[in-house]
Amino acid sequence: MNRKLGIIGGSGLYKMEGFEKTKWKKIRTSWGKPSDQILIAKVGEEEVYFTETL
Repeated sequence: MNRKLGIIGGSGLYKMEGFEKTKWKKIRTSWGKPSDQILIAKVGEEEVYFTETL
């Protein structure tokens, strides 16, 4: 099983210490498009997906 970690939070979190190799990506989900792009970052060996609450 391929697990993924998603974080929902405020705008200050996407500048968290430890986020490396960040990139923004537009995505589509089973529920439609999110309100904004998703930030994809590496934290150690793990890939993390972040979206900001509006």
